[in-house]
Amino acid sequence: MNPTRSALYEQLFDELAEAGASDLAADLVLAAFEGADALAGVLGGATTPRPSAPQRAVRPDAAAIPGMYLTAISVCGFRGIGPTKTLNLRPGPGLTLVTGRNGSGKSSFAEAVELALTGTNERLQRGKIWRDGWRNLHCGDAPRVEVELTSEGTPRPIRVVRAWHADDTDLLAATTTVRLPGETARPLADLPWREALADFRPFLAYSELSGLITDGSAKIFDALSGLLRLTELTDTHTLLQQTHSDLDKAHKAVRDGRTVLLAALATSDDPRAKAVSAALASKVSQAWDLDSAQSAVSGGSGNSPAAGGSGVDGEVAALRRLTALTVPDPADVADGAARLRSAVARAGATAGTPAADARRVAGLLRAGLSHHQEHGDSTCPLCGVGTLDGTWRAAAAAEADRFGILAKEADDADLRLRDALAAAHALVERRPDILGTDPAGGLTAAEVVDSVAEDAAGTRAAWDAWDGLRAVVDPAALADELVVRHTALVTAVDALRSNARSRLDDFETAWSPLARQAQDWLDAARRARSLQPHLAALKEAGDFLKQLLERLRDERLAPFAAQQQAIWGELRQESNVDLGPVRLRGTATRRRLVLDVTVDGAGGTALGVMSQGELHALGLALFLPRATVPESPFRFVVIDDPVQAMDPAKVDGLARVLLRTAETRQVVVFTHDDRLADAVRRFSPSAFPTYHLDVIRAEQSVVDIRPSLDPAARWLNEAEALTLTDGLPDDIKAVLVPAFCRSAVDAVCLDIHRRRRLTAGDRHHDVEAAITAARRTGSKAALAIFNDTAQEKKVASYITNKWGASAGSFYRTIKERGHEPWAGDLSDLVRQSTDLVGKLGELR
Repeated sequence: MNPTRSALYEQLFDELAEAGASDLAADLVLAAFEGADALAGVLGGATTPRPSAPQRAVRPDAAAIPGMYLTAISVCGFRGIGPTKTLNLRPGPGLTLVTGRNGSGKSSFAEAVELALTGTNERLQRGKIWRDGWRNLHCGDAPRVEVELTSEGTPRPIRVVRAWHADDTDLLAATTTVRLPGETARPLADLPWREALADFRPFLAYSELSGLITDGSAKIFDALSGLLRLTELTDTHTLLQQTHSDLDKAHKAVRDGRTVLLAALATSDDPRAKAVSAALASKVSQAWDLDSAQSAVSGGSGNSPAAGGSGVDGEVAALRRLTALTVPDPADVADGAARLRSAVARAGATAGTPAADARRVAGLLRAGLSHHQEHGDSTCPLCGVGTLDGTWRAAAAAEADRFGILAKEADDADLRLRDALAAAHALVERRPDILGTDPAGGLTAAEVVDSVAEDAAGTRAAWDAWDGLRAVVDPAALADELVVRHTALVTAVDALRSNARSRLDDFETAWSPLARQAQDWLDAARRARSLQPHLAALKEAGDFLKQLLERLRDERLAPFAAQQQAIWGELRQESNVDLGPVRLRGTATRRRLVLDVTVDGAGGTALGVMSQGELHALGLALFLPRATVPESPFRFVVIDDPVQAMDPAKVDGLARVLLRTAETRQVVVFTHDDRLADAVRRFSPSAFPTYHLDVIRAEQSVVDIRPSLDPAARWLNEAEALTLTDGLPDDIKAVLVPAFCRSAVDAVCLDIHRRRRLTAGDRHHDVEAAITAARRTGSKAALAIFNDTAQEKKVASYITNKWGASAGSFYRTIKERGHEPWAGDLSDLVRQSTDLVGKLGELR
């Protein structure tokens, strides 16, 4: 298990105990730390086991990624760069300034390296124009960006390549591969850089500077939260908040759904609808009788309709019972009647036959034998003549057996008749309760249903007639009536069932959608009621985590906040804006960065009154501490155009901050503003690794990169280039070359004055005001030498005394004629100007 996460879990457990959280709230917090499934288990009644921390996916450790510096950025066919051009950088700590006018292609290198390493770019957020217009129009080759990095511990470079096909127009269609030392190329996504790039993102575009404050608060929140290693707690809090919100919404949805359901039920005359409405009549949710409502929806029993009840089963239940009425099968009835008739016929056939007489004689003999058995020998009690003795007994017994055999046929006929009569009576069922009499009103329950009242009355009469057959004991008469009355009963019951089914179908057609609606609501209501006790515990858990998160964030953010305030202290030159502690507050969509910013001690709307330059400076103060933490494997930062909107004082502060950052990081800054380069020259120690490159874009997007010169040297370099340009007319050269040489003298004088006064601690505003007031070369030279434009007339003498008469003479010439066409040797003019600029430069 990741030690950081295990420690965080143990701390969470201890914090819960110290806070005295309820058992349920503690279970919810620990379960949410494990994830949504574990939390759902607790909400379902399970308890979270607490002995050990949950197993989570281990995030790649940034410390395990070797430190990297940028070595080169090669770009082809991307943005402002046409043919392939490589920006070579010196790996290791130091400051590299890449300057060039707007449109020179310098920012294309910054955007290219960011796109190659992260797969995205700030400009992607600007819309369709950027996404569709990224290809260079002057390059027919397949676009390609290659970034070379030097990794600590190995002499061989890492190469990241983002390449498109020649016909690709989709910026995101490229494939990005990386080749590590000694390995074959593989997708960049295979490396554990993604999380580190998100946490320590080393890129900052100009448009992001103020956006970090005004638009990107959530982005900074996420980045800083990742650095603080509290993502798991933040996710836990978000899950608890979302779960509480979901349950709360579910309760509100149930209440709103009840209103909708009751309105729908009110449109129905179905007794079940009335029963559901009655069960949910209370406005207090705990008083809702969900069981009774469920019984009505499911068709459960209510008061007995046979007893005249008017409950849930009322009419619907009666109709259902009527449709379930059954009568004996006609075939069984026909068979019973036929059997009865057959038995009657057979019994009639044996009457008056010897078999019948034998049965009677055998009966008399058995009676005599029984008398003799009881009284012994005696005179015959019937005739009074014969004697019943032993001889008679033997003869009578033999005769009785003979006559008994002869009487069996008549006995069988009688038995069959009795069985047939019993079977016929068994077919006659009693009238069902549903057709019984209502003691309260004298009506049958079926007759209460208006739509089948007539059929119910007819069925009752038919069934009473059928039931009357129980009293018929004449087999022949029963056989005749059995089929007749059954046929009438079947006709009546069929009609009643048909009408009841039709009426019930009408009910069910109207009730079915209401029943589904009611069932859905009941399911939601039962779920909401079962989770009601968890709402308070979820709120307790969420409040606990909110307070814990805020405290831990403030504690872990303190070192960053101190560094941010130190950087702001450098950048805020001559600003009355103070930056207090930086805090992270909220979660999910409400997460935000809270800046304690005050203007002249007043807060509240401080950000709203800050200048664009102050916002940019504040953005840098937030960016650099995150991008330069020791844990970051990216030992470089790339900043595009941070100088815009900054006043001179803040440019000086920026130079100091960048130089300090460059002591431990490779800092690459792209800018079109010479003020930063000038400030860096003034503040950088002589041995400090500072590099300055110029990006120049020619026709057809051909880009050149040259070591940069200071402003004076640049003017002289341009003047010399003009003298060597064969295609340029001499009269134009005669005007431009002396103007460039005079500008070189002006530039070195202003640089001397600015550097001297700012080093002495003078305010930028005062320094720039003096420079603006010095309009002539003489006044600018007076500032450089005497810090006083009023001493302009002494400049020539000073130069003559310090560097000789030729230097003083040339100064007077360039001062007075530098704006006129030059009649002499232009190359000699450039040489003498270079010499004078060098001498003046000694005053630095």
